[in-house]
Amino acid sequence: MNDARVLLPKNILFFLAVWYAFTCITSGTVVPAGIFLPCILIGCALGSVYTVLHNDIFHPGVDFYFDATTGGKGKIRPSFFAILGATAMLSGATRMTFALAVIMLETTASVDLFIPIILTLFVSYGFGYISIKKSVYMSAMRSKNIPLL
Repeated sequence: MNDARVLLPKNILFFLAVWYAFTCITSGTVVPAGIFLPCILIGCALGSVYTVLHNDIFHPGVDFYFDATTGGKGKIRPSFFAILGATAMLSGATRMTFALAVIMLETTASVDLFIPIILTLFVSYGFGYISIKKSVYMSAMRSKNIPLL
């Protein structure tokens, strides 16, 4: 991978802060801004920041990325944790499980990510259910006084 394509952590954190602010502003308004795409973007940014921390802590001094030819050694690519971050963010916010697994697997077209995506889904869903029982959509319906079945 060319070093010119690496994102700096401060740029990722700025991107994360901007999208988080935009999402907070537009989630309470009546405009159809949505929550799905902002959750994907915020989750990808969090996953990318975690990749930098993970590689610095667990793979210090290693300059190459994990590949089948390296025998299981090397840094983890940022795209791996970006997909898992987006999955965790969406599962925590929307409380979707298997449908979200199918969406993320079709988006990435990689069957190798099936087990990590499923584990990420269950951990984020469980943590979201323990901390706040309602999803973002359920909270929006309650605040707009829409009756539920």
